[in-house]
Amino acid sequence: MTSLSFPYTLAAADPRDVNKLNSNLNAVATVLNGNVDSANLASGAALANLASASVTDAKLASPNNGALRTVAYGLAHVPGGLTQGKWVINESGTSFSDATGGIQMVPIYSAGLAVAGKTTYFRLSVAYVQNATTLGTSVAKYGLYPITAVSGATYAALNVTMGTVVTNSQAAFNSAVSSTATIASSPDFTAPSDGVYAVGLAVTVNDVPANVAIAGRWILQSYNG
Repeated sequence: MTSLSFPYTLAAADPRDVNKLNSNLNAVATVLNGNVDSANLASGAALANLASASVTDAKLASPNNGALRTVAYGLAHVPGGLTQGKWVINESGTSFSDATGGIQMVPIYSAGLAVAGKTTYFRLSVAYVQNATTLGTSVAKYGLYPITAVSGATYAALNVTMGTVVTNSQAAFNSAVSSTATIASSPDFTAPSDGVYAVGLAVTVNDVPANVAIAGRWILQSYNG
């Protein structure tokens, strides 16, 4: 707590002592130059010029622009025997080629996440457990995909088309691990265009071995930096 107090009390009859006057002025300068705190401000004070002040995150008591915030999350499975391709993930977390079981959609609205003067970044992570069978030579990645088309005239034939995966949004499963709990994360990537996206699974090299069992949960987070 920094309260202003004068080292000398000057009275009208005192001889003019410039040293005492300078000491009092220095006391004012000491408080104003970087030591103003809550002790100097009235509760509820209207500070008209504070909005235009250049206050960086580092000077805040609790800077949080760089903190990860949850945008969306859902279930993440990789079933044994899944063939190469790009797969929509339904609400049960299993991999399907259509949206019959509900699709895990992610709305992206960048303005709602923006901070002036900062860039919005995203990160996709998957926490999962895996049985004793490794992926081996198979490559499986969760990623963020734009929904580019919807078709089907009945509930049993609701199909969605996923476009090109958002650059750097893929979290790759470790092909060598087994009997473990671990986390796969994408690199940090810049916010894609506003729209409706889906978290999908891509098997890009060789089919998933029949005895593989992977279950987990994905989370999409954002921060401003």
